[in-house]
Amino acid sequence: MYRCGVEKLLSMFFVIFLFSSCGDKSDLKPVMSYLAGGYESASIYDPSLELKFGVYPGEDGCYVFLLRDEQIEKEVFLPGYKATVDLGYGEVKNVTYKVLGGIFMRDKIIVLQSYENKSNLYYVNIFDYNLNKIAEVDIKNPDANSIIFSRWGGDAFLVAQYLDNDNTKIDIYDDSAKLVSSKEYPRGVSVPDLFSHILVNGYEEYVHCDIQEIFKQKLGEMHSQWRINWTELIKNKPEGESNPPKLDIVKCVMEGTNVIVDMNVTYYSGVKESIHIKIDYESGNATIK
Repeated sequence: MYRCGVEKLLSMFFVIFLFSSCGDKSDLKPVMSYLAGGYESASIYDPSLELKFGVYPGEDGCYVFLLRDEQIEKEVFLPGYKATVDLGYGEVKNVTYKVLGGIFMRDKIIVLQSYENKSNLYYVNIFDYNLNKIAEVDIKNPDANSIIFSRWGGDAFLVAQYLDNDNTKIDIYDDSAKLVSSKEYPRGVSVPDLFSHILVNGYEEYVHCDIQEIFKQKLGEMHSQWRINWTELIKNKPEGESNPPKLDIVKCVMEGTNVIVDMNVTYYSGVKESIHIKIDYESGNATIK
């Protein structure tokens, strides 16, 4: 009986403590708001992974969340980057950059910060998949009208700076934020997008692969060297069916002198199959099995 009385007393004390703690609203943080990243949020290398960003009102920084299957796996607080912005006419302003979005590389994650609507001021933070920060680089160019980012293969990223002289300056950084290539091209340069597999050969040629097509392109050239539309290569079943098949790219890699693409195909009838495509890197000739 004595033991039961003590347990009852402890339980009552816990309830009183809980309610008194919850009743003190001054200790509670405001509700976090989640930001919609301007860049990709899901990994092209592992569809189960995605990034989310959250802020509390009044805080300069941002929380970075790495999710796997919609469950938070890692998180880190990224302070707002402090910088001085030249406003012209001899005026400067101290500002704080905010998170713009994230980019997945093969085994690194880029988180971009920028200042308000300035499209030529960025700060690049590079994390590993445990959200340990391993590198950073300040990218700004007052002579650029805008700057955009993309992957360059799985282990580097590309920065395209659209200059006032109508040229495009392309800088390529490795995943430790080291500048490995810098070159200026005519304005019409084709830049890889974020939502596709990008295979690279050096610092000028690349292969773009998505669920609609695959093509080989050279930076600075307006037209692709070869291009394959998947609907022309993958015949529908039955061939008279007007609804196109759904494609899921499982793998897109370089093997020797060939581009290898493995796909899962689902036809309108519900029939599914896996196909293996080999494309000659130089000619674009493709075989399918």
